[in-house]
Amino acid sequence: MQTEAIFENIAERIITEIQKANNSIYIAVAWFTNKSIFEQLIKKAKNGCQIQIIISNDLINENSSIDFNDLEKELEQTDVIINLTEKSVDCK
Repeated sequence: MQTEAIFENIAERIITEIQKANNSIYIAVAWFTNKSIFEQLIKKAKNGCQIQIIISNDLINENSSIDFNDLEKELEQTDVIINLTEKSVDCK
């Protein structure tokens, strides 16, 4: 795996990388509010890709238009793991 800093067109780059994934996708971010990225994850999960997400358990994620509980219900026959954490995942 290569580490690379991206400062422009971030969402588009993330979607491109999600589309390349074949087996698994691991995500650890403080806030996950991008519906387009979320929809790409649903497509990948439906095609058998394992998805693991760690996000902060806070108001930003709670008030997002994304309902992670619905994701788990919708994809109950696929391998999706969502962890909410009280610890900071916004480490720089």
